[in-house]
Amino acid sequence: DLIGGQVQMAFVTLSSALPYIKTGKVKALAIASAKRMDAIAEVPTFGEAGLGSFQAATWFGLLAPAALPQDLQDRIYKDVSAVVSAPAARAQLAEMGAEIDNSSPQAFRQTIAAESKRWAEAVRVSGAKPD
Repeated sequence: DLIGGQVQMAFVTLSSALPYIKTGKVKALAIASAKRMDAIAEVPTFGEAGLGSFQAATWFGLLAPAALPQDLQDRIYKDVSAVVSAPAARAQLAEMGAEIDNSSPQAFRQTIAAESKRWAEAVRVSGAKPD
């Protein structure tokens, strides 16, 4: 809809917008992240653009059942680390606009807890109610 002119503005993931930003079909005004992204380093954060400290960065992670044995967690983390450390994988992810933060399972749990708390507060303040 943005490219077709039906809407004037959109919040989208960098990976979906990057090809259109690079070809000039859309213009990135600000990024909803705490820091600038390497793929579009010239685009300011919301804070740098004077739009407040809004942050809604997209992140991805692997989740498993809580009862997953620790040795299997460690093996998955080690294997994923090897994949995302490979130069070819890093290059492909960077081309998509991704920045790799291969945190430990413990650090990722902290990220999820912090994000859950932050977004729960946003929902509370908005007055939104689940149907």
